[in-house]
Amino acid sequence: MFINGNDDRLIQIQSTRFLYNWKKLKGDHRSFVDIYLQFHKHFLSFTDFLSSAGLEPTPQNQWELTYVNHVPKGELWKTPSDWPDVFPGLFGRILNPTANVVLESMAGALRFEIPPERGRIHVGFQHGKTVEQGEVLVLNLTARGPLLPGGDGWNLSHSMQIGHEALVRTFVDVSSPAALAHWGAR
Repeated sequence: MFINGNDDRLIQIQSTRFLYNWKKLKGDHRSFVDIYLQFHKHFLSFTDFLSSAGLEPTPQNQWELTYVNHVPKGELWKTPSDWPDVFPGLFGRILNPTANVVLESMAGALRFEIPPERGRIHVGFQHGKTVEQGEVLVLNLTARGPLLPGGDGWNLSHSMQIGHEALVRTFVDVSSPAALAHWGAR
């Protein structure tokens, strides 16, 4: 594992994986293209190292892209009962609190196909806490799919672009117009 000096980039190398992570710092936002180009540069350096050391290249058979979103308690939600107001595409009508019970928390997972058989979107949500933000609604969106060497349009770059577009569309589709406006979505 390699962590940069700013503590916002991480490269993790395993026998079957090459992972590149970016952590958003306060006010910092990077585009998918910027992050992908950094990943690609580091991955090429790694494959060059393997080659110069006489080692076998890492097989490329799967791609994955994950976005982790923390929605802090406060402006968009006060209790988990408000979560459908933020992400109506994920949550149905939640029972109103009564004198006997009040919704305290919830968690769940959904899975969608990226047609035609290009991969899947995994959506997970749960209640959490962070040191910086306090209570948060954690929304994980992961796109994952196969790579087919020599398959037209199934290379890493094209597949990651498909995954990115599917994740962005999914996020927009499950979010309320009010939440998107709050986040300044275009």
